[in-house]
Amino acid sequence: MTPLWDAIAGQGAEVVCPVPLHPRRLRERGYNQVLELLRAAGPDMPRDWRACILSDALSRRIDTPTLGHQSPALRRQIVASAFEVARPQAVIGKRILVVDDVMTTGSTLAACALTLLAAGANRVMVAALARAV
Repeated sequence: MTPLWDAIAGQGAEVVCPVPLHPRRLRERGYNQVLELLRAAGPDMPRDWRACILSDALSRRIDTPTLGHQSPALRRQIVASAFEVARPQAVIGKRILVVDDVMTTGSTLAACALTLLAAGANRVMVAALARAV
């Protein structure tokens, strides 16, 4: 993940938000895989970013189905209103990096970005650790 941090550091992200799981899915799984990947990458992160991972600023308010076999249009529709900003004070005026583990169509990351911008984020960048093709 070091190349990711190097690229994003130049863009000035102040806050890193993992894509959240719905509380039911988090209970079933026991962990948010994106948050765990970010934590594991902690030693590679610039020192001043380590405290800027916010796992509770963004939440998934709708328990969406797995999107794996859905069309791009249906994916966008399913996640369009799935997210909300749980801690507006943490995002207002900030440059935010949203991270997901896998991106297929970008619908989830786009929905997160739009939600954060609507809540007052200054700028939202997105990154995925893998790209499904």
